[in-house]
Amino acid sequence: SAEGWPATDLTGDKMKLRLVGMFAALVCGFLADGHAAGPRIGTYDSRAIAIAYAGSPAQQKVMAPLRDALKKATQENNQPEVARLNALGRAMQDTAHRQAFSTAPVDDLLLHIADSLPRIRRDAGVEALVSKWDAAGLAVHAGAERVDVTDAMVDAFMPTERQRKVVEEIRRKPPLPLDEVRAGRQ
Repeated sequence: SAEGWPATDLTGDKMKLRLVGMFAALVCGFLADGHAAGPRIGTYDSRAIAIAYAGSPAQQKVMAPLRDALKKATQENNQPEVARLNALGRAMQDTAHRQAFSTAPVDDLLLHIADSLPRIRRDAGVEALVSKWDAAGLAVHAGAERVDVTDAMVDAFMPTERQRKVVEEIRRKPPLPLDEVRAGRQ
């Protein structure tokens, strides 16, 4: 035997028993570190994501070319283009209101932080990210432990302090029914 180690017979059933014991100790240690034995999913309040997106660098990047195009169309007196861009703006505003005040999906907004999502999943120890309002998505992961990752997802948009306060406020309230939310009527 090596110095300080007792002589052991590591053959046959004794070896199998020791390996099972070591594996059980590792599993218990893993569970004691706060990791669940079953699957875990990250859930988020989609309204918070919409609020964090509004005014973010990601939104600015989308809106700047549209504002420039509207300005140009207006200067050139291109009424069909002005009408098209105004209609697009109204539709985008309607979608933004449905996302910020109700339960409309924010998949289009998550594309802007797609590079951050793997890190958020890894840091939270979750296998998927699902809106807390997405009944069908949650049903796919029935029985999974739910971990709220809203704050980490909001942070990925680099929100201002004002946005963070609005996120806190909106999370304290229930969402409005989707069919009641239209731009300018909240």
